[in-house]
This record gives sequence, C-alpha cells and structure tokens, in this order.
Amino acid sequence: MRLLITGANGFIGKNVCADAARAGHFVYALGSRREPASKCDEYLQCDLGDPAHLNSVLQAKQIDCCIHLAWIGIPDYSYENSWNSVRNSFNLLEEGYRAGIKHFIFTGSCFEYLDPKGAIPEEWPIRNTDAFTAAKTGLLGMARQYCLERQLDFHWVRPFYVIGPNQRANSVIPYVVKCLKNGQKPALRTAYNENDFIDVRDLSKAILRVAECDPEQQILNIGSGRATPIWSVAGEAMRAFGLEEEPCFQHHEDRISFCADITKIRQATGWEPQIELARSIRDYIDSVQTDR
Repeated sequence: MRLLITGANGFIGKNVCADAARAGHFVYALGSRREPASKCDEYLQCDLGDPAHLNSVLQAKQIDCCIHLAWIGIPDYSYENSWNSVRNSFNLLEEGYRAGIKHFIFTGSCFEYLDPKGAIPEEWPIRNTDAFTAAKTGLLGMARQYCLERQLDFHWVRPFYVIGPNQRANSVIPYVVKCLKNGQKPALRTAYNENDFIDVRDLSKAILRVAECDPEQQILNIGSGRATPIWSVAGEAMRAFGLEEEPCFQHHEDRISFCADITKIRQATGWEPQIELARSIRDYIDSVQTDR
C-alpha cells in the first residue's frame, strides 16, 4: 500500500512512518521541515496551508490512503491554531481527492467527549465548548460528509492519553521524570484523576491496522481500555529511579476517571494494546537518560 502520512515529523508521526515502513508499505512522509525526522521512502516538504503546492506534490503519487496526523501548535489550543488546522485539513481532503486518494484517516482526540466517566464508547456525547473541540467536532462532521458524497473511505480515530519516548516535555510523565532527574519530588495537582494512557507504539500500530483493514466503523477509540490514577503513574516513575516514597499531592476537589471502550477497534481490526504502562515509563526514562 502507498501511504501518505502528514505530521510525519511529530511524536506520533515518526512511529507511524517507521511501523508502516517495517510492514512493507511505501511511505510518503509529509512535513513542513526541510529534512525528514522520520523513516520514509519519499519525503514531501509542504505546508498544508498552500493548496497549490500541495496539489503539485501529490499529483501522480498514486496514494492509496492518507493518515492525517498534523495539527498546528499543540498544546496551544487557541482559536487561530484550531482554525488554521481545520483549513489545512480541508486543503488536504480536496487536493488529496483530486490526486486520487480513496481513503482518509483523520485523528481526533478524547477531549472531544463531554463530561466523560467510566468506559467511553464512540457514541458518547461530544462537546464543542472551546476552539479546539469545536474545530475537531466540526471537522469530523464536514470531512465525513465530504467523503460520503464522493464515495471515499473515511475514519476518525480518537487517541486517549498518548505516552512514550519523545513525548512532549510538559506532559505528566516527562514532568515527573524531569523533577526526579533534578532531585525534586513531583507535585501533582490532579493526582487522583484517572486517565487512559496508551503507548505511542501501540497507537501507531492501531492506526496502521485501520489503514490496512478499512473497517466499516468510521469512528474508533484507541486507548489501553484502563483508567490509571496520576499518582500511580508518578509512583511508577519514582520506583524506576529507585525511590519508594510517594509523590507530593496537591489536592484538588474534582476527580475525573475515564478510559476508552476499545471494543470496536478490537472487533474491526484485531488490534490489541501490547505495551504495559510500566514499560512505557521505563522506556521514556531510558530515552532521556543521558545523565543523572
């Protein structure tokens, strides 16, 4: 299969490119940097905000499926970044369609869900109470309709809390590890929240399975299927550093606990998460452990 992967230089994109290449697919990696940071067969340097250039780089590539991971500025969820990302996504849809792409996989977010509690199925109510969620939910509806009217295959995957090597520095695990490397005890404001942590390598394989299987279900959760307290994550990192004491808790009144119901992606593709949380944390620590 000939795959186009946007956001190829990012945290998730690098893993998807590498897994696709290992699986024997021809990988077109698309990014705005001059040089690729990911494994690919051909790198397409292009700004999705430039539809004319995008059209020229996609023509004659005979791409079977587009995996769209690019989103501007995360974790800056501002109106400007959200609007530009929606615009870019429609540029990709339109120019990809003109170039003959028949299957589009777009990435959503578990933040789309309204007041999530427990195991969240794909039918759970969604919200549009800020620029980011309004952009995601609006893009889902319009992109799905665009593909329906042109008889294109379309999937919307919703990753939950993605972790692993090369994760953003301001996320929970990188923050905890940075504190521990500096001899500080991490302070957790939302210690009792329980989130669904999915290793980026498992996420990558799940997205690739959607590309390969082209399942009937259009919206698919991708998570571990388990809710883990933040304090437990911090404690696991501390044990990896040989520390037995507990992290500092900054108590917070609200407690949120939810995880992905992954029944549909299991049934549709046969995918199962493989990497345990403890291993993800150890692997992240190994990836940044240049000195102590």
